[in-house]
Amino acid sequence: MAKTRSRDTLCPQDIFFSGRLVASVGSPNMAGEILIDMTVFGKALLERVRQNAARKAAS
Repeated sequence: MAKTRSRDTLCPQDIFFSGRLVASVGSPNMAGEILIDMTVFGKALLERVRQNAARKAAS
């Protein structure tokens, strides 16, 4: 959603989870590419979500 919002508004967006910054979504460049910069907390959260999903799929 932040990626779409960034493309629509042409401004960078920040993504928060429980009040903590998870990622920053940059404004699109001339080629329409959007850079997503994950924080250390965001990377750890994403890894935990992936592990939990893999455990659920295995059971």
